[in-house]
Amino acid sequence: MQKYIIVFLLFLLPLIFFPFGTSPFEIPKIIFAEIGIELMLFFFIYKKENINLDKKIIIPVVLIASLSIIHLLFLKTETTFFGNVFRLQGVFLLWHLLLFSILSTKIKITDIPKGFYFLSFGIIFILAFILGTNENHRLYSTLGEPNSLAATVVFLWPILYFSNVKKLKKIIPVKFIFPILALILIFFSGSRSGLIAIGIQFAFLFFNNILRISFVKSALICVSFILISLALPLIEGGGIFENRSEVWQTAVIAGLKNPIFGSGFGNVEQTLYKTSNIILHNNVQYQYVDSSHNFILDWWVEGGIAGILLILFLITRAFKDFILESKKLELIVFLGIITTMLFNPVSIVVLIYFWWLIGQSLSSKKCFTIPKKKSLN
Repeated sequence: MQKYIIVFLLFLLPLIFFPFGTSPFEIPKIIFAEIGIELMLFFFIYKKENINLDKKIIIPVVLIASLSIIHLLFLKTETTFFGNVFRLQGVFLLWHLLLFSILSTKIKITDIPKGFYFLSFGIIFILAFILGTNENHRLYSTLGEPNSLAATVVFLWPILYFSNVKKLKKIIPVKFIFPILALILIFFSGSRSGLIAIGIQFAFLFFNNILRISFVKSALICVSFILISLALPLIEGGGIFENRSEVWQTAVIAGLKNPIFGSGFGNVEQTLYKTSNIILHNNVQYQYVDSSHNFILDWWVEGGIAGILLILFLITRAFKDFILESKKLELIVFLGIITTMLFNPVSIVVLIYFWWLIGQSLSSKKCFTIPKKKSLN
């Protein structure tokens, strides 16, 4: 049962939306995600299962949970526990995601019918054009936001590309349809972060498969590309509104308010507004900004030095595991997801992807396997 919940969270959750309410795309997904994770915990306790975890990894997870409790006790606001009404990304959701990262390490998905991969991608692709575009003429599909659509595509296409489907193996050109379709969706979503992400994923395949550069070197080059790409919003600047560089600058200053333990998970919205209105007097105060548009900066504002060190440790550990173990699929997906999270507010679907990937570094078990070929490494 647990493995099917994992399949639901990874491949079917992106398809859920209710055409009513204040947040018809995000809120239903969050509710179903939390119920799914709670069901995983129920079956885990019911079956009295054991999980073998690396203590060096479980400690940061426990410390993050402890930090969130400190926030509840000393920095509680109306959004700390559940988050705002549009995203519900408060402490309650964080606890679920931490739990999900741990419980998901036990589940094998190699025997899951590959039809789920194709079903998810196919429905998202078709509905993207049926549901049309937003006011900015950008596709959003069942995700509600163009950037969330791009991030979902960045997660799905490598899984389809590496799927060990016998019929597809006989027709080699068929597998290249998936990255092409992914490019089409990302292009019409208008997501520049999505284009950067898929470009970095393609770059890894180019360096490792075509140029025959070693796995480790290819990975490090792509990580450096991610870091370099962070300069783009600063160089580009932007307009008066929705200026990402201005939001980032506001977030950096906002984190200095409580630099050790942060201003509290779920409190980023109020903290950014107060910083903009009282200290910087910039245009952010005239907009509704509930995210730093960069998940590392969100952790800086909400968790301070303690929070940012913990999340960076988990990310670094995951990269190290994927690189040293030559987990090609996991690494390619992680490169893409991390890139999209560095430029946009994150949706529940993206958070599920991220914490699932973090969970894969908690144990030595792979979630997906790729047929080994000597030419790949």
